Amino acid sequence: MQYNINAASDGGIFGANATSYQPGDVINLSGNYSYIYFEKLKGTASNPIILQATGPVTLSNGFDFKDCQFVKLNGLIGGVKSITIDQNNSNSSAVAVSIHGYSSDIEVSGLIIKNCGYGSWCKNEEFTDANLSNWVLNNISFHDFEMYNLASHGFYYGATEYPNKSRPVQIDGVNVYYNPSMLGNIKIYNGIIRSVGRNGVMLCIAATGQNEIYNIDADVCGLENNDQQGAGIQLGGFTSCYVHNNTINHTYLHGIKSFGGDTVRIENNVVSNSGNNTVQQLNWPQNICIAQDPNYTRTMFFTIKNNQLSFPAKDVGNIQVYKGTGNFSDKNEICGNTGTVTVEAGISYLTTTCSPVVTPPPTPTPVPAPVVVDKGFYTDKSGKRVYWLMYSDHSWKEANSKYQPL
Repeated sequence: MQYNINAASDGGIFGANATSYQPGDVINLSGNYSYIYFEKLKGTASNPIILQATGPVTLSNGFDFKDCQFVKLNGLIGGVKSITIDQNNSNSSAVAVSIHGYSSDIEVSGLIIKNCGYGSWCKNEEFTDANLSNWVLNNISFHDFEMYNLASHGFYYGATEYPNKSRPVQIDGVNVYYNPSMLGNIKIYNGIIRSVGRNGVMLCIAATGQNEIYNIDADVCGLENNDQQGAGIQLGGFTSCYVHNNTINHTYLHGIKSFGGDTVRIENNVVSNSGNNTVQQLNWPQNICIAQDPNYTRTMFFTIKNNQLSFPAKDVGNIQVYKGTGNFSDKNEICGNTGTVTVEAGISYLTTTCSPVVTPPPTPTPVPAPVVVDKGFYTDKSGKRVYWLMYSDHSWKEANSKYQPL
């Protein structure tokens, strides 16, 4: 079944307890909204519920998915990103796309997010439902996106404190410290991140499944000048992840940093200008750094291979691995990277498992002039028919009834 839902008087869609939708249903989106909220929207693996753009979509707040499972939000029309979230406030603390509660198996694609607080977060913490501590926010993917001018993180996935020792909730007047939900099978890929206050991508307590971050182009992260948050890609404790084929430039902290997980692979990335967010510089962040969270006591296996590294902070080299109190495998691999390597005593690694030279990235192809790739119309709140043209550079314009630009 296909649905066309009109916005409420506040300009939003409030789909609380959205159990009337069935697996395989399609919800069409077009025009302007303030927010879109769904709770208990549940498809199946073979028949997900799909929210799809049928024309240009703009939101002044964002999407919120609570207790949703097997849902796809698709903003791609003919390969063009057609959903724009613009909170028009670079100091905002609001989230453009929030995934939380008993949610899993959610795919988001085709979004342009700008002038917001957070691009997306996926986490459960500081809650009163004890069962959420055992829930895994599983099979979440976010891809083919652009993010610009965010006050905080591009992605804030997972919680930074595990186990929870300092963030209680009160239940019957008693402080209770529930652990946050773990994450698993997280995929973040094919995206652009520009000018964010904290980390471009932060993924924490993603301890299960195959987590992956790839084909991310991040430039200028850490504009808040916070000595704890300002990397291009940061993996919090307990996070296993394959980080590959990303381009990270101009970060206040490290280009890529891991705080420890069972398996961490950092391969085929291009990282430069670490410790330099174009506004302020530090003298200590390396391009790539591993430093285990002291709460992570399992054995960590890591690879740092075939990364093209340049311009770390002025007092350090390109790669640093700290031992601290961590336990490490004796089969780690560091090879094929450009630049210098420093590994603290007590960590063994192989150096002969890849070629010693990294091939430079190809020269970018010139971007052609934008052309019209789609057209259509929608009816606004007053009943007026509004015609539009969508261009190949993701922009759109209003048109007359003959589809000529106004």
